[in-house]
Amino acid sequence: MKSKGENLHTKGLIPAEIRNDTARKTWECSPESGTVVSQIVDRITVFGGFALLVDYGHDGDRNTHSFRAYKRHKQVNPLENPGNVDLTADVDFGYLKGLVADKAVVFGPTEQRNLLLQLGIEHRLRRLLQVCKNRQQQEDLIKSYNMLLGEMGEKFKALALFPKTLEFILEKRGGPVGFLSTKTTENGDGNTQK
Repeated sequence: MKSKGENLHTKGLIPAEIRNDTARKTWECSPESGTVVSQIVDRITVFGGFALLVDYGHDGDRNTHSFRAYKRHKQVNPLENPGNVDLTADVDFGYLKGLVADKAVVFGPTEQRNLLLQLGIEHRLRRLLQVCKNRQQQEDLIKSYNMLLGEMGEKFKALALFPKTLEFILEKRGGPVGFLSTKTTENGDGNTQK
């Protein structure tokens, strides 16, 4: 629903860059997810640890609604059969990142594919293929691997949250594994490497 002007909700929930973007016509917000992420950051700040959030979503650049419903693996009208369909929406990782960037060290979002490759999924697959009992198990593993890195690898994003006390160490290392920079650099002999 579009408000006729600024109100308590638009000022409190919608970031200024979204409110002031005249080209943007829609924006989805999940205040509850913002509350949960803020609570997670509060806990890791006090008790230590870190958080890794993975779900399908975007970096705040989506300009259309993602709210939808599914029944038996098919997309259906969300207003038909209330209570009998699964409702879902993409996570706006850009919104979540903006909420906690001043209280935590935030890396990402990055595509699930990048995260899994940096974490060594290829090595894990090779090892698992060696211990499979039969060809069917190998085929199932390869199919799952391709699914995780294929369409899911692009749609799913990951966001990592750390206490501010680790900022210097993480920046010195170029970030945590899974979120390392993939910036291309020249290596001195005229060739480039990642």
